[in-house]
Amino acid sequence: KLNLAPGNGHNIEVGATVVNSDEGLKNTDPIKRDCYFDGEKQLKLFQDYSYTSCKMECAIMHNHDLHGCIPWYLPKEPSWKLCDPDTAMKFIKGLGGVTNCNCLQSCSEVIFTKSLSSAQLQSCDSRNFNLSPLCGAHEKSRITAWHHSAQSIYNDKDRINNISTANDVGQMRKRYFTQKMENDEIFTNLVEDEALYDAIE
Repeated sequence: KLNLAPGNGHNIEVGATVVNSDEGLKNTDPIKRDCYFDGEKQLKLFQDYSYTSCKMECAIMHNHDLHGCIPWYLPKEPSWKLCDPDTAMKFIKGLGGVTNCNCLQSCSEVIFTKSLSSAQLQSCDSRNFNLSPLCGAHEKSRITAWHHSAQSIYNDKDRINNISTANDVGQMRKRYFTQKMENDEIFTNLVEDEALYDAIE
């Protein structure tokens, strides 16, 4: 179970470890080798044995004996009765409290691990426009959606004085916002090109 908070980017890594035991250990008592080979331990509610299935079956059996019923969505014996909603909630709460199950690991199994890292999503502005899938130009996009954030970025630094207003939804922009920027351009061919360019092309 992973809890993913909205407004964040999440990176989930899943790892797997394959555990295999030598077949020569089959003659050793399972308690001494601390694991079961396939077919050595049969479960009533699950077809294949695993440590997790054994623990789950043990908890289900214990709570069935306690409440005399089982929630409809859990594996069960054909003769078991189904719980009413109130008893089902008590049943589920009691699953985590069972510890004396005498379950052993499987001698051959795959153990999965997971790790989660999260970071708050960057707000959409001129620095990530068309770089983030959540901040891009598409058929219904309007440049003015980012007007306020762009204006605060550039006006605070006194870099650009004539940010397009919120009423301006056109995508044609001046290549240089000041005459000084044009004079300082080292690539003269850009100065000679058209004065306007398509901002989202």
